[in-house]
Amino acid sequence: IDWSLRTSINYAQTGVLTALELASTVPGVLVENFYKKSVNGVAAGADRAPYAFVLRAGQPDQTRVDRVVNLLRRQAIEVHRATADAGEGDGRITAGSYLVRLNQPYGRLAKTLLEKQTYPDANLRTYDDTAWTMGLASDVDVRTIDDKAVLSSPAELLKADVTTPGRVAGSLGTYVAVKHTGALNLITLRYRLRDVPVRAASAPFTTPAGEFPAGSFLIDTDGHEEHIATEITALGLTAAALEAMPANVATVAVDLPRIAVYTTWANTAKVGWVRLACDRFEIPY
Repeated sequence: IDWSLRTSINYAQTGVLTALELASTVPGVLVENFYKKSVNGVAAGADRAPYAFVLRAGQPDQTRVDRVVNLLRRQAIEVHRATADAGEGDGRITAGSYLVRLNQPYGRLAKTLLEKQTYPDANLRTYDDTAWTMGLASDVDVRTIDDKAVLSSPAELLKADVTTPGRVAGSLGTYVAVKHTGALNLITLRYRLRDVPVRAASAPFTTPAGEFPAGSFLIDTDGHEEHIATEITALGLTAAALEAMPANVATVAVDLPRIAVYTTWANTAKVGWVRLACDRFEIPY
């Protein structure tokens, strides 16, 4: 068939009307089934492993960890922050780590999203749903906890989305190095500093604040110290103040090319994702 936006809207409209008809015809059954499903989810998470997933503290790029946590919360999944170290071995949890316990109404959904997906048949060919493993898809370390003690380990329930502020080590001076951790917010920082020359290191280098990998930004503050520090903090990035540029490290200019997005209207889905990414990370086009 020829699939179009009209087809997609008709498909969604049929689903909505069918759901509304069901809810109006047997509302009691609908509410009771929702309740039973929630009770079964709590029981399953309390009776058998795994009992929880943990997103450990101190990962290289905290912006990706925050994103996964907030996506889980958006779907009504409860997420806790560990308030003390707990457990041993593979089940050890450090304070500050994010904890997703499975003895909750949406525990089955959390399990579906966070566990490592294994297809039953190596020859299986799928359509659309290629992977649910959020940890791998987001490059975030998600560990499975099989120790039931995790259900009572000290932790506080998150009641709002999390945004970990970035930091600049040292006193702001002539130069700033911004660590390349794979954070997508690096491109946002570059556009927010569009009037400031930015270079990227072609090789790793060492600063008083530690090692910085290739791809890290090197910025001559040139009177923009406060603005640069404010944006780094707001975007959750890691940086260090430098007295001088790293010696013997080749760099390249991080320019800002003009970007155009061309749409044929034959298929708007793919270009829609491109536009969404550009809008989300403040890339003009």
